[in-house]
Amino acid sequence: MKNDSWVIPFILQYKKTLLLCIFLGTLTFVFGAALLFTSGLLILKSAARPENIIMVYVPVVLTRAFGIFRPVARYVERLQSHQWVLKMTSGLRKKLFQVLENQPIPNYDKKSYGIILGVLNEDVENLQNLYLRSVFPALIGLAIYAVIIIGMGIFSLSFALFLLLLFGVLLFLIPLISFLMKRGKMMQQKEAEKKHYEDLTDLILAIDDITFSGKGEVLLDKILHSSQENQEKIYLMGKGDRFRLFVTECLFGFVLYAMLLWSGETFAGVNPPLIAAFTLALFPLIDVFIPLNDVLSELETRGSAIGRLNALESGGESRQTTFYQPETFDIHFDEVEFAYEETPVIKNVSLHIPKGQTLAVIGRSGEGKSTLLNLLQGFYTSQKGKIAVGNVEVQEIETPSKIFGVIEQNPHLFRTTVRNNLHLAKLDSSDRELWEVLDKVGLRERVEKMEHGLDEVMHEMAFNLSGGERHRLALARVLLQDVPIVLLDEITSAIDPITEKKLLQLIMSELQEKTVIWVTHHLKEIALSDKIIFLEQGEIAYSGTHEELFATNMDYQRLVLMENAK
Repeated sequence: MKNDSWVIPFILQYKKTLLLCIFLGTLTFVFGAALLFTSGLLILKSAARPENIIMVYVPVVLTRAFGIFRPVARYVERLQSHQWVLKMTSGLRKKLFQVLENQPIPNYDKKSYGIILGVLNEDVENLQNLYLRSVFPALIGLAIYAVIIIGMGIFSLSFALFLLLLFGVLLFLIPLISFLMKRGKMMQQKEAEKKHYEDLTDLILAIDDITFSGKGEVLLDKILHSSQENQEKIYLMGKGDRFRLFVTECLFGFVLYAMLLWSGETFAGVNPPLIAAFTLALFPLIDVFIPLNDVLSELETRGSAIGRLNALESGGESRQTTFYQPETFDIHFDEVEFAYEETPVIKNVSLHIPKGQTLAVIGRSGEGKSTLLNLLQGFYTSQKGKIAVGNVEVQEIETPSKIFGVIEQNPHLFRTTVRNNLHLAKLDSSDRELWEVLDKVGLRERVEKMEHGLDEVMHEMAFNLSGGERHRLALARVLLQDVPIVLLDEITSAIDPITEKKLLQLIMSELQEKTVIWVTHHLKEIALSDKIIFLEQGEIAYSGTHEELFATNMDYQRLVLMENAK
């Protein structure tokens, strides 16, 4: 925590609210203790047959008052503590996105970047739970601990020291012993749970192969066995928790007994009803001390989030970038080089793509075609050279979504309506615009035949659309987005030749005024492009128009003939 830049700064920023929460939590206990004290006093005085109602009037009023004050203080404390945590969480999330935005991520693709973001965002949630379940109860418990010891010291220093020891065992020793005994089991249970989910995922993903192999029952038994073992580990940890709770309650009972003996000696000659009332006042402590037993476990579980978040900020040099929006849309690759860790993928690529040109990027799998698109969008940062749109480097583009549109190999459709899936490209588009763009991509009739039209809900995997129709819907998004540069990433790899031809002709026709970069390993319809480059081992092996290459390059000619012979 010494070099922490995620937790301590926010605590200091909202320290007044934090202190207010601790005060209100302590006040809640004080009101609860006072409620039981006055209630006990009222019962005892009433049992002694008071001469008139005036004798019990004050305890009656105080009982009613503390009965009201306690839930009010509890509610306000909860309100303030949650408000404090939400303020912190908001600040943490804002900082998380700023740190991620300002850090180069050359070794992550979009999928893994999403996983990282998900893990870190979950870490922020863990910090929220850490405060609500651990930090606040611990601070309030310590405050009440101090109040009791100081208050008891006014009556008896020796008994205050005795309570200091007993409550210290309740607050510190028992949770520490429980944590040390539970820690190893927690790690084993986490590993077992992780292994169980890995096995279950493998079983689901390979269900077809497993069914045909006839080994389904064996693997299913293995999954059930690992699940049973995991449940047994959880049961054993729960058993330990119950035993710890039993020991805590026994020790707390001993504290109450000691308090009863002490108050009997102290108040016997003064006011005997105070003996039971004073002892009753300690009962609310059980609600304060019992949750503290889990504080160390919570810190162990949630505390690793703090380390990950701090490591994220110190894991790379942040780039302080001034952002601009390009005014022209020529694309320039200037001696660009890029490597995954130590594996070169793009080597010394220099390329000029004029506005409005359709460029086809071909080559074998793994030669860097898709990496070239990721570099252009700024997902990766080149180790050498620069990439610019107009006069603005891609890492400095203020709003990439206004510059680049993408149609991928498997366009993702969200489980929502056709209208909402199209609104992703242009939120304020009218139904008239949606029908017009659907008409352009040849989907209007298909959507009109759906039961709910634009309000038809797409399945998560878009089962209610064919592969070609999904690409047409993706094209509709790009047209609504109205961006100057469109990137096509292996869009025809999973569709049949007839659909491929129709789709490519449609796309090139609708995007003829835009800059199109088309990554493909299919050479059918390649003549639709204005220029072709062939990537080999990360370098441009040759480039030119379809006619030029077919006439002068034997390798290209052979590839085209082989493709057309399929």
